[in-house]
Amino acid sequence: MADGPARWRALRDAAVLSVLFTRGPRVSSLAAMTLDLLLPEQADDTQLMRLPPEHTKGKRALEIELNAQTVALLHAYLTQARDRFPRAGATDALWLGMKGRMTVEGLKRICEQNTLRWFGQAHGPHIARHWISHAARRAGPHHARTAAIALGHSEDTAAQHYSQAACLHAARRYAKLINKMGG
Repeated sequence: MADGPARWRALRDAAVLSVLFTRGPRVSSLAAMTLDLLLPEQADDTQLMRLPPEHTKGKRALEIELNAQTVALLHAYLTQARDRFPRAGATDALWLGMKGRMTVEGLKRICEQNTLRWFGQAHGPHIARHWISHAARRAGPHHARTAAIALGHSEDTAAQHYSQAACLHAARRYAKLINKMGG
């Protein structure tokens, strides 16, 4: 793609969606992010993104580990696009649009436009949190609890997800037993 606003938006959108769909932060946390919340890249090509308590619903600080693919997309956005957005020099906001800092509504639009194109249905960014949570519950009770904590859920919600996963896991074991018995 030729250099210009369409390319800058495409790089930004790829980085935003990669962070959303691999780590599931709340969109309000993403909108509030500033450049100083990205911690240095690790030796294994991962990177940490720090969300201070004021940027999370549960008012708990979170550190989100970004995988190598997400780091590569984020790096491309930061080195090839971010500084070219209007008003980039006047703000330390991580995510920028053509009018300055990206808003929650702008980030939602990015997600809805792309999910509509990919899946035929528009989904908001919160869908990523549901997908991560449901995948973890299907994997087992321990994964459900870990995912709930990583997503910044309250202790009550984490316990509820653990319980649901435990029930699902038990039902699957019971179904396999019945199937083996020929029933």
